[in-house]
Amino acid sequence: MNKQIVFACALAGALTCVAEFGVQDQSVTVNGIAHQIKIEYTLKDVPAIVTIDVKTNGVSIGTSNITHLSGDVNRLVDKTRQRCTAYWQADKSWPGHVVSDGSVTFEVVAWATNRPPDYCTVNLKDGDIRYYNAEDQLPDGAADAKYKSDYLVLRYIAAAGVPWYMGSYDELGRQSDRETYQQITLTNDYYMGIYEFTQAQWSKFIDIYWMTNGLPVNGSTITEGGVERERHYVGDCNPVSHFKFEHLRESSNGTANAACAWPAAPSGDSVMGRLRSLVDDKLLFDLPSEAQWEFACRSGTTEGHWNDGSEILAASGADANLDQLAYYNTGMYATAEVGTKNPNRWGLYDMHGNVREMCLDYYKPAYRYPDEHGDVCLDATTHPTSGQGYPGHVLRGGQSDTGNCNLLRSAARSWVLTNGSSQGYYRDKQNGFRVIAVMP
Repeated sequence: MNKQIVFACALAGALTCVAEFGVQDQSVTVNGIAHQIKIEYTLKDVPAIVTIDVKTNGVSIGTSNITHLSGDVNRLVDKTRQRCTAYWQADKSWPGHVVSDGSVTFEVVAWATNRPPDYCTVNLKDGDIRYYNAEDQLPDGAADAKYKSDYLVLRYIAAAGVPWYMGSYDELGRQSDRETYQQITLTNDYYMGIYEFTQAQWSKFIDIYWMTNGLPVNGSTITEGGVERERHYVGDCNPVSHFKFEHLRESSNGTANAACAWPAAPSGDSVMGRLRSLVDDKLLFDLPSEAQWEFACRSGTTEGHWNDGSEILAASGADANLDQLAYYNTGMYATAEVGTKNPNRWGLYDMHGNVREMCLDYYKPAYRYPDEHGDVCLDATTHPTSGQGYPGHVLRGGQSDTGNCNLLRSAARSWVLTNGSSQGYYRDKQNGFRVIAVMP
């Protein structure tokens, strides 16, 4: 027997016109045989990202129990003033519970596009974008290999208007020549990849050029500048490396293209350009600025702490607290599968260790931003210590073969030389990146 349940609509996000935003005319049909719940609603005049909460006795049953959703849910819905339908497979998502006795209610939540839910996935095959309230709501869980190969998983970072301190003041292991202590207040929220970009994800956008330029993949070693190192490829779910900064937003072959330098849009055939095209510019993918990277890495922690809130115990060498968070101190040129250590307090993995991560900023020692907003450093003058006549881009996060924990702190900074320098060339196994998408 089918039973109709009337339920309320909750609004979330920044509303520009309350009268026109949200949902109305909600109804629910429970199929007691198939244990499938049909949820119907009508969007008002403004497209919205739609999620659904399930409650019993007025309390949510928890995001981990609200999976197996389909239809007009967990995505941007643009069918305004039309009947929309979502389905919840209750027997698979919340087994052993009765939903047809009237004790269970459903809440359709409309999110404004400039304040979306906390998690977002992008299908790297067709560009489909889905939104979720928590990591444990992702189908099959974020640790599943598909989210490290066929999908991107992004975490919302609410940074706009939040004052915080970048750099370090007297932290254990501080490098005074690199780390300026400064209060920063970013102007935009953004999504950030919970994982470093992997080799499987990279191969969907740019040919694996080290396979086609005479570099062995299946052999045990390669020789670089007279130094023998092991082969690059170690696993689809390991961070991609061995590329130039220029591949990321200027070209597909690593050639510098000044016309595509930030803040200009990336070249259409670069990694960021192709990512944007995949989703029809619904998400404007890019590298993070140095300030965006550090804010996300810290996840609300302060000086003297790793990014899960644990205390920094050592100024150099190994740190027992860091061991839970970072792949480091390996003594070899190797990386690990992303997401195999604990995340920081906001659910981001490998912000300490594994590979150093590229940022948009040009590197300047002990750089002080001209104002409090942490804008990208665009000064591309020669790197002051390279001796090679090239500028350098900022690297953050430390790498797997680093033996000193101080080089993996949230405030630690390094660099990679760009365009023509042998150090900037793609055969550097220690440099990777993760993506962001800035909210309007």
